[in-house]
Amino acid sequence: MEDTIELEKMLSEYFSQQLGEAASLSEMEQVAWRSLLAVGRRALERWLEVEGAEEASRTIACECGGEAGYVRQRAAMLRAVLGEVSHRRAYYLCASCRQGVYPLDHRLGLRPNEMSGEIEWLVGMLGGRATV
Repeated sequence: MEDTIELEKMLSEYFSQQLGEAASLSEMEQVAWRSLLAVGRRALERWLEVEGAEEASRTIACECGGEAGYVRQRAAMLRAVLGEVSHRRAYYLCASCRQGVYPLDHRLGLRPNEMSGEIEWLVGMLGGRATV
């Protein structure tokens, strides 16, 4: 509920900044679209924040059979349908194989600095239509 109120406030503030500036319905639609994208990005960032908090533990099992210890939270940028979304996630380092692990990235299929699966699907659909 708290997140919903925060998002409503954000949307309201964004619209109030734009009032009186639109000269046409088209411009109004553009303002509405930009504000919805901004709110959507913030909602996605908040959701990832909540998901990432659930991942935090002292150690996790590594694929090599060793144990990876929590090091710190690390920032990442995702290219999503809503635009660039930033988030922080737990980073672990295995004492045995020295490989770094991001459980949240693995669990949700996140690929920092790459297109999301949803964007790839949309690009594929566009490419398919362009050849018809």
